[in-house]
Amino acid sequence: MSTVVKVDFPVYAINSIADNQFVIAGGGGKSKTGIPNVLEIFSVTSVKDSSSQLNLRFDTDSICENRPAPMNLSVRCSSSGQVCLAFGTDEECAVVEWIRKPESCLELKHFLKADNSNQFQTCVSFSPDGKYLVTGSDGGLLKIWSTKNFSLLHTFKTGNEIEGLSISPNSKILVASCKSGKVFSYLFDNFKNDGEVFWTAVAERQNQYRSRCLQFSSQRTLPHFSFYSIYIPKTRSKKNPLPSCLVRFDSRLIADKKSLINESTSIPCSMDISDDGVFIGLGTLEGDIFIYIAFSLQKLRKFEKVHSGFITGLKFIPTSKRTQALLSGNDACVLSVSIDNKINLTSVPSRTMISIWLSIVLIVFSILIGFFFISVI
Repeated sequence: MSTVVKVDFPVYAINSIADNQFVIAGGGGKSKTGIPNVLEIFSVTSVKDSSSQLNLRFDTDSICENRPAPMNLSVRCSSSGQVCLAFGTDEECAVVEWIRKPESCLELKHFLKADNSNQFQTCVSFSPDGKYLVTGSDGGLLKIWSTKNFSLLHTFKTGNEIEGLSISPNSKILVASCKSGKVFSYLFDNFKNDGEVFWTAVAERQNQYRSRCLQFSSQRTLPHFSFYSIYIPKTRSKKNPLPSCLVRFDSRLIADKKSLINESTSIPCSMDISDDGVFIGLGTLEGDIFIYIAFSLQKLRKFEKVHSGFITGLKFIPTSKRTQALLSGNDACVLSVSIDNKINLTSVPSRTMISIWLSIVLIVFSILIGFFFISVI
């Protein structure tokens, strides 16, 4: 683990813009501590050296009079180099645009009403095809907006605070999780509520768990898209703690395919899936990062104390021909953000190299054992 960026504000969200370019959001909010509310765009220039370059810094207080800290964000990129950013500003969603050119500034385009006053936008996401923007709020409103003119197309009322949402890679299915523990599925074709998603393993203990950090895998080689969710206990008990769980669902059957129960009592609070659909990263309240194999839900690695505070967001560096050199031979690299004002980089070593070194160790060990028995005889 290494630090690639150190900022002057707590970071609450991270997203990717291009192969090595990312945007972060956070700040001190309305408190009079002098901590700014900021969007920063930066590029990772080297994984090996943990180096980065700042591309743009935008003070969100310049467009928001009441000084809310941006807590969540989503990104839409066009082939022409235009970047659209949507981020939460209390009960509103601010939409700004940026042209990926030197000395280009962010330009405010819209303020969307995610909920009524005294409510907050809790999550936001552009659809993969770029046609929709979806906002969720702690007032239980799930709103779908057209990105042509950012007009409101439909509103779903869930009746409970929305903690997470995700849209399928074909932009046809929307799933949203509520603080009550329920997960709902919606269809974009006719804006229809497709029903509640159940994890059968906890059907009898539904009141003890809640879902958070929903995310579809972008892997398109599977017969049906899969989405993943973390299930965490609603209450934490020191005597008999319930384990947190990582669950995979099939988007066609809306039924769980596999589940994995964490062997530890760590509480996951953030998640990301690599763009090739191979790895899942989980960030915890304790500042640790778990890496899982997405297909089998097998735990691959645990990285302890990556941050001194709870991890608010994760983002894998995309895997492509253009980022092969950047990844420096690692299977994957994930960026993590936290309230400790740091953007840290965690590398997942190549499993091929691990197997080679393990084989070498076993061969050397076998030779030593052989010499030992020969000397005894």
